[in-house]
This record gives sequence, C-alpha cells and structure tokens, in this order.
Amino acid sequence: MKLNRRLIPIYVGFFAQGLVFWYAIEKLFMMSIGFNTFLIGVMIAIYSTVTLLTEIPSGILADRWSRRSVLILSSLALAASSLIGALSNNVAIYLISSSFWGLYLSLSSGVTESIVYDLLIETGETKDNYEKYIARVNISSSLALIIGGLTGSVIGQYLGLDKAYLLSIPASLISILFFAIFKEPKEHLKSREASLLKHTKETFAIIASNINLIQLSLMLILSGMILSIFMEASQLWLIAIIAPIVFYGPLNAAVCSSYGLSGILSNYVKSKKRLVIALVISLIVLIVLIFTRNVFYIIFAITVISIIIQSIDIVILHKINNYLPSKTRAGSISVMSAAKRLTIIPISLLFGSLASAFGIFNSTWFIVIIMIVIIITILFVQDKS
Repeated sequence: MKLNRRLIPIYVGFFAQGLVFWYAIEKLFMMSIGFNTFLIGVMIAIYSTVTLLTEIPSGILADRWSRRSVLILSSLALAASSLIGALSNNVAIYLISSSFWGLYLSLSSGVTESIVYDLLIETGETKDNYEKYIARVNISSSLALIIGGLTGSVIGQYLGLDKAYLLSIPASLISILFFAIFKEPKEHLKSREASLLKHTKETFAIIASNINLIQLSLMLILSGMILSIFMEASQLWLIAIIAPIVFYGPLNAAVCSSYGLSGILSNYVKSKKRLVIALVISLIVLIVLIFTRNVFYIIFAITVISIIIQSIDIVILHKINNYLPSKTRAGSISVMSAAKRLTIIPISLLFGSLASAFGIFNSTWFIVIIMIVIIITILFVQDKS
C-alpha cells in the first residue's frame, strides 16, 4: 500500500500525459498536408533518429540528475510536438513536430520501469510485483489514450483535424504538476559519485559483459520492430479499405488499450512455453489479417497483436532489471532502447516502401517473417528470471 500511495502522482501524471487527441487522426492529418505511405515511413525514421541520438544521454541524465525532472521535460516535449503539429501546413513543418515527439519518447525511455523497480527495493516489496505495478501505470496511460482516441476522432470529424492537436496541449502541461510532486526513490543518485565518463563506460560495460542482457536485448529489438509498425502504421489498414473517419477513434482506442491489457497479460506469460503459445496465436491472427478487408477484424487483429507483443516486452524488461544496478538502470535500458531504435529506422523505411509499392495488406507478410524470427529466437534464448 505504501508503494501504491507513492505512485499515485505517477498514475495521474501518466493519465494526463496520455490524454492526446491527435493520435487517432494523425495519419489522416498527415495525408491532408502532403504525406504518402513512403513519406510516413520517412517521418518514422526521422523521429526515430532523434530518439536514437538523445535516448542514451537522457537515460544517463535520469540516473545522475532526477528521473522525475526528466519526466517533466518529456511532457514539455510532447506539448511542443502538439503545438507545432497544429501549426503544420506542409511536410517539412510536420517533421519538426515529429522530431519533438521523438524527443518525448527518448526522455521517457526507461524512466518509468526504473522508478517502479527502485521503489520496490526502497519500500521492501518483492520484485515479483514488478508486473503488477507496471500494469497499473500502463492502465492509467491506457485509459487516457482510449479517451483521447475516442474523443480525437470526434474532434477531427466536427472541429477539424488540427484542433485535435491544439486541445492536447493542456493535459500535457497538467501532467507536469503531478510529476513535480512525486517523491522519487533515491537509490540511483549513487551514480553521482562517479564521473560522467566513468558512469557512461560502466553503463555500456554492464550490458556488453552479460550474455543474458544481450539475448534479452535481441528479443526487445525484434518485438520493437512489430510494435513500431502497428503503433505508427495501424491507420494505413483503414485507409486502404477507405473506412469512415468514425472508425479511426475506436482503432486508436483499441490499440491504446493494449498498454493496460498487456500489463495484465504479462503476469500469465512469464514462462517460455506461454510466451511461444501467445506468439503463435498472434501469428495466426496476423496471417488472417492479410486476407480480410473487414474493418472490425482489422481493429481486433491489430489490438490482439499489440497486446501480446507489449506483454512480452514487459516480461523481458523485468528480466533485464534483475541484472541491472540502480545507478545505471535508466541509462542501461536507454542503451537497449537505442539499439532497438537503430533497427526500427531502416525497418520503417523498408515497410513504408513495401506498403507504397505493394499495398499495406501484401506488406503484412513482412511482419509475419519478423514474428516467426521472434518465435525462433525465444526458443533459443536462455530462460532466466
């Protein structure tokens, strides 16, 4: 209960930060100002590059300075992205908006996981409760994203697509107030005892010297490829069947619900056998998606796959945290996340090119291949807890 009370400002802060209305109509807005499927892939690659360049420094900053303060900076970056997005009337300006969104991603990378894990240690709770508390943080974000998704499509339909961006700014600023009052754990502040150079070297060395962390990082990279495609390109399946705008909100809400539901599922897929079973189910759902043009099944399939992939990520991150000292926890996770981002950039460009040349449904075979590689990788990765 003590840990739960400590996390209340985090729950509320992430709810406010997740109340973004433009996620639901982003691809429609982008298409209206000159984007096509290839340029969407370019946009993903650009913000991923920004995230890649700033992710490791932001993780080390969180370890040495303040994880709470880094979360505040992430909210400011999100607000800036929304404002510039609302003012965009061409591709070039929107790419600036997406660059700030990439900065938002890097500033929040690894911070939440580090906060929860260190609070478990500080309050004397068992580390086995990691998934439970991460699920609660994710559920608060998920609820906001669902509300934002459903509301965003209505705003886009009746007030204009750009208004969905403008109306997202106040909630981002409100989240700052709750992050500011959060009492963060202090264990990570031991990192200040070492010089910045020594701390940075130690962060990289911890990963490079542990084969288990390398294997787990590989799994994060593979799952990140699929998750990135579905989170960024899910609306392209609806665009391909010329679905009414009203369906974009439910799709975004359904995908966003996967943040919360994946936390719940992660408690049940901790073993290698269950992870494989879950992935095989998602593979079947994915293959059926290639051959259907039904809007309801498209929403169902993308949601199911997103839930399964994110639940696997949570389990992997728990195992990763078990190997990391607090003083390099956020930085080390940021290094792994940066490695994942490095692969997402070419994958986004490739998938965008495939979707542009062959259509989004035929390009889904590319995701099938990645899914099969993940299943094979899990079978060979050592199952450590």
